[in-house]
Amino acid sequence: MKYVYAILALTLFGCAGSMINPYLTDMYGNRVNLIQRGSVLISVDRDPTNPDIFYLRFYENVLLAGGKVPIEKKKTMNAYLKRVTEEYGYVGYIGIDVELSTGWMNSYIYTFRFVKTEEEFDKWIKRMKK
Repeated sequence: MKYVYAILALTLFGCAGSMINPYLTDMYGNRVNLIQRGSVLISVDRDPTNPDIFYLRFYENVLLAGGKVPIEKKKTMNAYLKRVTEEYGYVGYIGIDVELSTGWMNSYIYTFRFVKTEEEFDKWIKRMKK
């Protein structure tokens, strides 16, 4: 019987819990439906050694991978990236890395290099192609 309760608790509060209660609050205080939007921005952190590098932590709906979720996830992530770009006075960004962070809630940490000029953006693109 203990195992039944453990499985029930994991279902309600773990990854599957997003299907039962799909609403999460993003870092800006907005209630976001994870099933419809595909991802929610949890935090934005600047790299202490390079202020142009940011770590964006997203909680993503990994249970509903089919259908419109990947498209909505991209739209949602682009909207968050645009907001961060405007907030900090940048003109663009370049994705550098992504990693899975496990814990009480699985999330993905995306590393982005934000740029202030088009020339800087072009320079980084050339550097990334090498």
